[in-house]
Amino acid sequence: MQRGSKPHGLVAVEPGWAREYEALLEAYSQAGGDPAMLKAPNAATLVVSANRVLAANEVPGVHFQAEALPDGVRARIAVEPGVRIERPVHLCFGMLPAEGVQRIEADYEIGAGAQVEFIAHCTFPNAIRLQHIMDARIHVGPDATMQYRESHYHGPHGGIEVLPKARVTVEEAPPSDRTGHCRRRGRPGTGLWPGRHILQSAICDRGCGGLRSPFLLSASSNNKGD
Repeated sequence: MQRGSKPHGLVAVEPGWAREYEALLEAYSQAGGDPAMLKAPNAATLVVSANRVLAANEVPGVHFQAEALPDGVRARIAVEPGVRIERPVHLCFGMLPAEGVQRIEADYEIGAGAQVEFIAHCTFPNAIRLQHIMDARIHVGPDATMQYRESHYHGPHGGIEVLPKARVTVEEAPPSDRTGHCRRRGRPGTGLWPGRHILQSAICDRGCGGLRSPFLLSASSNNKGD
């Protein structure tokens, strides 16, 4: 984690944010996540509330950089070439207020030959009039594998508009290694439940035909944790 924190170590939660951190972990469990995984020293984790990084933990081969924005966070998540990350990287994005905007600008860089799985839980337990904007750029190097799964928890009211967008680049493997394993999964423009609207879009710049580097994206949402 950048901004002066130790590499491969847990970034301590600021004392003033401790209560917010625990409240977000409770909401994280409602989204289907296991809060213990966000505290595990051998798992890469990143916890963002509104425009603050509450906690982060790097493991060898996985690196985080973060910059606060007025209404969110700009984050860079990098996996070194040739590294196989045995445990999923756990991400938690959310905010506790009932109203407002959270913007996440995420840059994923997956090095050549790397293998990694991301599990993201986005938690908005008190949402009444919220907007969550996710703008991602994903670059998957040749012969690398990336999986990304995301679920949402929007509380009992579900008053949130979710606007995710991803631009994906999958680099070509050498011609002899092309096996046609590139996969994408998702439904653009999906509206879910009254009072909530989710729009998904993914653009694959190149590499979506006959390549070895796979990319798998899926998302789900609920408003009561069931």
